Amino acid sequence: MFGGKEKRSRAIGAILLWLCLGVVNGGLGETAAGSKESVSQEVQVEALLQGMTLEEKVGQLMWVGIEGTEADAETLGQLRELHAGGVVLFDRNMQNPDQVKTLIGAFQKQTLSQSPRLPLFVSVDQEGGRVLRMREQVLSLPSQAQLGLQGSAEQVEEWAAQNARELIRMGFNVNFAPVVDIGLGAERSFANETTEVTRLARAAVVGYRKEGMLCTLKHFPGIGKAPKDPHQEISDITAGRDVLEQEDLAPFRSLIKDFEVQPPLIMVSHLRYPAYDAEKPACVSEILLKGVLRRQLGFEGVVVTDDLEMGAMTSLYSFREMGVMALAAGADVLLVCHHAENQKQVYAGLLEAVKEGRLSPGSLDEAVRRVLRAKLSLALLRE
Repeated sequence: MFGGKEKRSRAIGAILLWLCLGVVNGGLGETAAGSKESVSQEVQVEALLQGMTLEEKVGQLMWVGIEGTEADAETLGQLRELHAGGVVLFDRNMQNPDQVKTLIGAFQKQTLSQSPRLPLFVSVDQEGGRVLRMREQVLSLPSQAQLGLQGSAEQVEEWAAQNARELIRMGFNVNFAPVVDIGLGAERSFANETTEVTRLARAAVVGYRKEGMLCTLKHFPGIGKAPKDPHQEISDITAGRDVLEQEDLAPFRSLIKDFEVQPPLIMVSHLRYPAYDAEKPACVSEILLKGVLRRQLGFEGVVVTDDLEMGAMTSLYSFREMGVMALAAGADVLLVCHHAENQKQVYAGLLEAVKEGRLSPGSLDEAVRRVLRAKLSLALLRE
């Protein structure tokens, strides 16, 4: 008889094979014929989960930023040490499309060579307008506000599809867009009115899905009323619950219902909403994540934090505790976008909390399951 780990590895060999073949051959869509039909998604998820160590499970929830434009030994070591499940790229990492494709390919090659041999989620903020990475080398995408003024859902759908096609060619599989905040500045919102934001955001999601890219609704439960920039400091959105329900939460509610199958990710903000929770920012608030987003709105997909290195979070919590708090509250993916030492602290904090019983293994497993489902769903989108 085989030992425990070896037995699990053999049991999930076929699943890993079709996952790996999909990435090596240009995406998660080119999979072994019949694999997905013969093994249900939940069986695949459970087999993958049971074959992972605690360190590997924690790593799947870590999406990290890197320095530089090359997959050098230090960068590859950083991803390997964290068992990182995802990477976030910025302008500092991107010179031209060919260089980005080479960089992402090197990351995927390493990830598929080590346990648990699951491909990385590779993400970017490519909203259009002012938020456009590598703008001299990519399509000149209009901002969401510019598109909103024209009011054409068909144009928004094609805008998203064009964006997705370009990103996929470089190796990305997740975009942190569209913005569904109401009346956010810097031309980032489609409109100042809930119905219009919802209508155009729905078209954007359709455009991304048609091309096989996961997209992200942000920033739950809405930051259009923010008095201060959360990159710098914490602040409160003081609107009452009725106003927030009717305005800011409405796009999330509608779009969650529209896309129950293979839903977009949802990014959660670092602001406080005293109408719900006067003490904790949204990304570490069980009231908002488990109570409102999960139970009230029925969202079963992946919840990703905004960058935990923002001033709104670092002014309140240490890196060793903020990741634990976010996961306990209902988040699944922790973004730590800039400094390797901070990433190590978040990772170590999660490991320590599980080992000491402050974070239940069940909570960890549930978050990992949602991430694994998203990776398998991406394979279906890429068919």
